Amino acid sequence: MDRRVTTALQLLGALAGFAALATLSGGAVLWIRFDALRLPADQAIALLPKQLLLIVGLHVLVLPVAIATAAAALLVLLLYRDARTWFWFAFGLVVLAALVTVVALLPPPLDAPLGWLATAAVLIVSGLLLTLAIVSGQKRALAAALLTAFAVGGATLAVVRTHADPRLEPVALLLDGRPSSIAGFYVGQTADSVYVAPLPGRGAADDPFADAPVDRIAEIRRSRVLALVLRAPTGLGGDDDGREQARALLADLRSATEAPGGGAGAAVQAVDPVATFAPLVSLHRKERSLPTSADELLRHATLVWKQDGCDAVTVRPIDPARLAGAAPYAHHPAARGCGEDPRAPAITAADHTRPFDTKDRPPGLGPREGFAIDVDNAWRTPPAKVERVGPQETLKGAPVYVEQGRDPDTGGLRITYWFFYGLSQPPGPGSVTSHLEHEGDWERISVQLRDDGGDRWTPLSVRFHTHDESRDVPWASVRKVDGDGGTHPFVYSALGSHATYWAAGAYESLPKVGGTPVKLPIFDRASACTDCPQWRTWEQVVDVRTRPWYGFGGAWGKIGDIGGTTGPLGPSRWKIRDPHNSPTATVHRPLTPTPVATGD
Repeated sequence: MDRRVTTALQLLGALAGFAALATLSGGAVLWIRFDALRLPADQAIALLPKQLLLIVGLHVLVLPVAIATAAAALLVLLLYRDARTWFWFAFGLVVLAALVTVVALLPPPLDAPLGWLATAAVLIVSGLLLTLAIVSGQKRALAAALLTAFAVGGATLAVVRTHADPRLEPVALLLDGRPSSIAGFYVGQTADSVYVAPLPGRGAADDPFADAPVDRIAEIRRSRVLALVLRAPTGLGGDDDGREQARALLADLRSATEAPGGGAGAAVQAVDPVATFAPLVSLHRKERSLPTSADELLRHATLVWKQDGCDAVTVRPIDPARLAGAAPYAHHPAARGCGEDPRAPAITAADHTRPFDTKDRPPGLGPREGFAIDVDNAWRTPPAKVERVGPQETLKGAPVYVEQGRDPDTGGLRITYWFFYGLSQPPGPGSVTSHLEHEGDWERISVQLRDDGGDRWTPLSVRFHTHDESRDVPWASVRKVDGDGGTHPFVYSALGSHATYWAAGAYESLPKVGGTPVKLPIFDRASACTDCPQWRTWEQVVDVRTRPWYGFGGAWGKIGDIGGTTGPLGPSRWKIRDPHNSPTATVHRPLTPTPVATGD
């Protein structure tokens, strides 16, 4: 047989073998992902076209095959080297180094010992193949063996990687016809169809079957797809928020295509706008410090007066009426020493004395001096009442504190909803974050309304507060309970820090020390799921200005080593004076935090 024909047949055989390997790899990867979703993986794989399995497999193998090709080419050039091949040898060496660098910069995909075992197996197989090629004396076989070893090894590592951390992309689609939309997990697509694992029921969080497993694969003709959006792959376990991300994508997609111009909502008839526009707060399923009552926390705390170089002066039990009001707690610091001088000007609990604050403090008060509420350690994570309403975990009994006023920029009404927690602890290893936590945590969002008269209100925007920043999000872009016709905005409370976000996801932020950002990124994780407690704040609304402690100017938590580890300032006139903290002033910020892929 002609040598060229033989070579062509060998090449076709190699391509067929590679296609079979890619198809097998794609099927194995999808099988693992479907099994993590509790889908009938065998039947699902059988229903998918082989073309889709091949595409998924090629995606898995593209990097190892690229490295193998570069390495094989280098080997051939080295074996047949002459003056003409040195340039290409050097060029190939650079390409190989670049590919290896890309792989080295990727996050570690595997967990020991499974990852080490898989890597060792790949190296052993590669060594055996190369040994056989060397013994045979076939130079061409050396390159082929190297290519085969990398391809098989890459497929093996991809399967092991997927087994260690199965992921799929949350997806939302708008469709022509019925159904008009789908939210779920993206499987893949061919030239004619898109394949999705749709969420059960209607796909909504309040659906009675929202907690049911994903149980089917849907094939959708591409001609029906009006719009499709994806997010970065997310885990498929109970701690992951892929379902909620898919629902949020669908809500955003509908808002972008159906919302009225200007970002405002439709006018709403409401005698009580405070309850009508109160938010639904979604808490992380791992949250230890759930919203609580500030009044109840005061029963489990001690009031502390701290003066540099002196023993702390304590008061217990605390009388909430004396934290502010007409007769607040007072201290008369002596000019010298640690005692009190009744003739000295009084510093009261209603003055702005939170340690480490710099504005509006009484003259002569040191930066670490002032009043603080020291919470009992056991009450940092107070008991909470969580009930299951249908498929959803729901928080009961926690009040939301409300403050409202006319917006000076628009003349409309701005309603601020205050959320109180016993402890704030940024996410991350406890050995690190325990040094960044602080007792007491006041978080908030606010809703801006236009007063149309006759008890009619048009919602304009929602302001979300994220650590040291805030952002006004147009009403049309905010997810609401019951869709765009709803009046209760969704709020996603980040795990540990309780920063408020408008969508589920991981958000990168830089903590500040003394107002200066620290180059140590912290990823806030905000999520929603059936096991994530939801807080219907409209069920228990309290006017914060009626509470006897309103106006306390000290720290709602013990005094730390820096301002960031000291309890925060609570609702008071001192908050109002700061434009960023004011419940009525409009604050413009340069950037909106966006979810990022964390790789975990």
